[in-house]
Amino acid sequence: MNAKTIALVLTLATSTAFAAGPKAVPCLSAPDARDCLAGVAIAALATENSPESRVDGTASLLSSLAKAGVRRDDLFSAAKGDEAAPIYSRWSLAVARRTYALRHGIDSAALESPQRIEAMAELLRGRLDGVERLMLAVFACEAREGEAPDAIAKWEGTLDRLCRIDASDSDAIEKGLPGLSALGATVVDAYNRDEASLRRSLAASLGALSEYEKALDRKMPSTEREAIRGMLALGHLFNATALAISGHGAASAKAIEISLRHLAKAPTLGRSQEFQMALTLASWIYAKAGMRDEALAALRKSLARVDGRGVSGGDRATAIGISIETLRTLESAR
Repeated sequence: MNAKTIALVLTLATSTAFAAGPKAVPCLSAPDARDCLAGVAIAALATENSPESRVDGTASLLSSLAKAGVRRDDLFSAAKGDEAAPIYSRWSLAVARRTYALRHGIDSAALESPQRIEAMAELLRGRLDGVERLMLAVFACEAREGEAPDAIAKWEGTLDRLCRIDASDSDAIEKGLPGLSALGATVVDAYNRDEASLRRSLAASLGALSEYEKALDRKMPSTEREAIRGMLALGHLFNATALAISGHGAASAKAIEISLRHLAKAPTLGRSQEFQMALTLASWIYAKAGMRDEALAALRKSLARVDGRGVSGGDRATAIGISIETLRTLESAR
């Protein structure tokens, strides 16, 4: 799961620049769709006025390009930290730059060292709220995912140590949003390939989601009902992602369908930019499940959304990055 998606779902967008420049959908007909999409995403980042959104979008896109094997050194060279951006955003960019450099054999002398990245992360964990701590863990897990053993060795164990949710993290997550620690743990367990822990965390997640389901039986204001639907959609999205990562394709497809059904019953929330962006993951989950037609349909719908009005440059880059990973997954399955 892309860590930026968690922030998009659980916080309000702060970006001030909106969709402009070349469109993404025509890239699906281009000879090299992934490189074409990368160009659109880079152009979108150039329109972003918010330092936080620009750095977050750059980090997310670089990470996706590394995973998809797409080389765009123009983005890598321009991807510098911005002191106006929050320290978490700068940390995630440092991780993404190192991931990209190791994937493409770029000299890492000018990059942040693993020791520096880990020290920054530990400092951040003492300052961040629960949602941000979860984002940090997931981003570290993503950086390690699919990397060759020699590349992982160059991290000197940093990613292994950061890809975790400990008791203090869980406490902080629960203070921010009750039930979220049980939902988020599934993704971290899946990335760690810990099947025993994953079974336990999935059971805990389904238990928490069951309580949210029961809450829907009560009379309540429509806004509260939509918020509960949102938690149900988010929880099943997490489960779908965890199951996709761990190779349970049929179960992941079932979970994403449940997530989408809950979102369909929360029309106001479903139209929000945060949840619209989160749905970009549906195409990747379908691709991981081997559902090619469904993945392509969801991919086209996702790109049409980011081509529309009201999507910031940073968020466009994030969504397009996930789409590039989806295409890579589909090509690998041929």
